[in-house]
Amino acid sequence: MFSIICVYNNKDILERHLLKSLKKQTTEFELVTIDNTNQQFKSIAKAFNQSGSKINNKYIMFVHQDVELLSNKWLEEAEKHLNLIKDLGIAGVAGMSETGKTNRERGRNIIEYGPDHRLWEWGNKINAPELVQTLDECLVIIPKTVFQNLKFDEEVCEGWHLYAVDYCLNVKKMNLGTYVIPMYIYRRSSCLLSSQYYQTIEKIITKHKDHVKWIYTTCGEWNTFTDVVKQFSYELEEKNKTIELLTDSIKRKEKEINYIYNSLFWKVWNSYGRLINTILPQGSKRRKLYTFFIKKIKRNSFIEDSDKWAKTETANVSSLPNIYRMNNRVYKNVTISSFLNSQYDYPSIDIIIVTYNSSKFVENLYKTIMASNYELKKLNITFIDNNSKDNTLELLNGLRVRHKISNFNIIENPKNIGYGGAINHAVLSCKSNYILVLNPDIELHPDCIKILLETALLDKTAYIWEPRQLPYEHPKFYCPITLETIWSSGAAFLIRRDKFEEIN
Repeated sequence: MFSIICVYNNKDILERHLLKSLKKQTTEFELVTIDNTNQQFKSIAKAFNQSGSKINNKYIMFVHQDVELLSNKWLEEAEKHLNLIKDLGIAGVAGMSETGKTNRERGRNIIEYGPDHRLWEWGNKINAPELVQTLDECLVIIPKTVFQNLKFDEEVCEGWHLYAVDYCLNVKKMNLGTYVIPMYIYRRSSCLLSSQYYQTIEKIITKHKDHVKWIYTTCGEWNTFTDVVKQFSYELEEKNKTIELLTDSIKRKEKEINYIYNSLFWKVWNSYGRLINTILPQGSKRRKLYTFFIKKIKRNSFIEDSDKWAKTETANVSSLPNIYRMNNRVYKNVTISSFLNSQYDYPSIDIIIVTYNSSKFVENLYKTIMASNYELKKLNITFIDNNSKDNTLELLNGLRVRHKISNFNIIENPKNIGYGGAINHAVLSCKSNYILVLNPDIELHPDCIKILLETALLDKTAYIWEPRQLPYEHPKFYCPITLETIWSSGAAFLIRRDKFEEIN
């Protein structure tokens, strides 16, 4: 029987992945969850040691919060494999063999991982338990009798990395084996290495250099006879070579783009756009009239006709193509606001706001979000703070107490990781397929979110949408007919999450 221990810092991820798959298991087990949302544990080794010492069952499973067991009989079948191994010290679902020329060849067993379920696979499939050097720490199993005599090393593994690698090397000294068993999991996140990882691997190398020459991990290989800094330098050299190749490719693309920009067509079109912006300023009555007739010519129909068509019983919003045909007439970018209001179930949206000393802005932005004509229960808002020195966090916590939306998250970064880095971090907690990124000094028009979503739902070929800005717009050119532009402002934009993660 298993005792399962998990340290979590995100209850939603825990429930959507690990707990959901455990509820389907056909055999009994003991579950111990350790809430570390307030970061009371600075070391996962310490948290596991404290909980593991109180376990009475035969096997102890140490598992991450974002892991799913891909079988209802996972625990039952895993126990059968473990019972057949006589020299079992520790087992896992993925590990590194000492045989093979590359890390890809040494990888054992399949892990499916990525924000989109079943997106990527790692490792080489096995059909029976295999002896390996080290294990991936997303899920490891240790017999209780072994754990009573050997705990995780809290001095060497002071953070959140490599505790399983160190344990595997320790059980080898006890003449016990490290095994990968042919059981399969899905893991939401991939391996993200921090400076703490390299500090820990340096300690592990110092500890085990008299017993092993090479340490193979699922995140890289390390020899014990060369300084870690030098090894890291070699790794950087290889990456720099890759960067040089990519840079050459980018330069070739730039030449192609410059060729287009210098072409007669682009000069004429760009001059035309600048001329229109000069003689017909944005927002003017003349510009609106011009746009109206351009759309009439392009669509061969007034927008009202398109609205009338969209309201017919035959219209199916969920499968609207990019070009709509009715009675041999072509309609593009159909405006169906009134139809959506009554017929369509608007999707949920994740709103990300990056803050840094933004106390004078956040309340105004929050008020305009709450005044939005979009259904509030469909809005999930995440404020990610880059270590503000003013009272931004105090104000955000006050807003969270009285919020009326389905989810209100505050992520506190221990240091300023930049605007782009903060967005990347916040996206990991997003659930919706549409993400709205806003600067904290933004104020939204009540219809802004709804119009952005309607536009996005109608055009499946676009991946990012930018709202107009007042009182001053960005001084950039966009096509007066299609409203397309070659770049988007980072101050406010809507993006599809699947494309954001695909581009990475």
